[in-house]
Amino acid sequence: MAERLFSEQRKAVLKWYCKYENIKEVQRQWQNEFGTQTPTRQTIARIRDKFEADGLSSRGLIGPFFFEDTVTGQVYLDMLQISIFTAIRELSGDERFYLQQDGAPPHYHRDIRAYLDDTLPGRWISRRAAIEYLPRSPDLTPLDFYLWGTLKDEVCRQKPATLNALRETIEASCAAITPDTLTAVVRSAVRRHGRCLPADGGHFEHKP
Repeated sequence: MAERLFSEQRKAVLKWYCKYENIKEVQRQWQNEFGTQTPTRQTIARIRDKFEADGLSSRGLIGPFFFEDTVTGQVYLDMLQISIFTAIRELSGDERFYLQQDGAPPHYHRDIRAYLDDTLPGRWISRRAAIEYLPRSPDLTPLDFYLWGTLKDEVCRQKPATLNALRETIEASCAAITPDTLTAVVRSAVRRHGRCLPADGGHFEHKP
């Protein structure tokens, strides 16, 4: 019979795996915390893999998408509705997902907030959202700690002379990212989440 763990127990398993990356250590922590029979290796691995698939998918990149005009609230809303959400659903089907954005003015536009409240109730992260994006948050997402730097390095290396060439460079760079690289980046994101927990959600990059 498959094991059924409560939500808090699943969260604890994921937290310990992020921190130790060792199933035996997760089982040891379980004994110390709960004092009951430990979950099996298969159960712990299933919790780990479900987080990686549902939370930070390594299936592929969404985009890139390009803004042709100044990014206003309406322009960003059109991009969300026409391009971004369509691409996400093509990639992930009916699976639940979260959207994270920072506090840039277009993200904070009342029409954006109303649309996301209706489309992703309780599942979007931003300024004044149900899940608040805090100022000076650590760079936990693969976009922040991997993709932007990778694209910038490639653009600086090729030095495209026109906007069309710049766009082609970015598109080619994104297309060149392999599934193995995406998987490695997702696993790195999981490790970063684990290091963020002992830091109480603060920065951890320069801590031993």
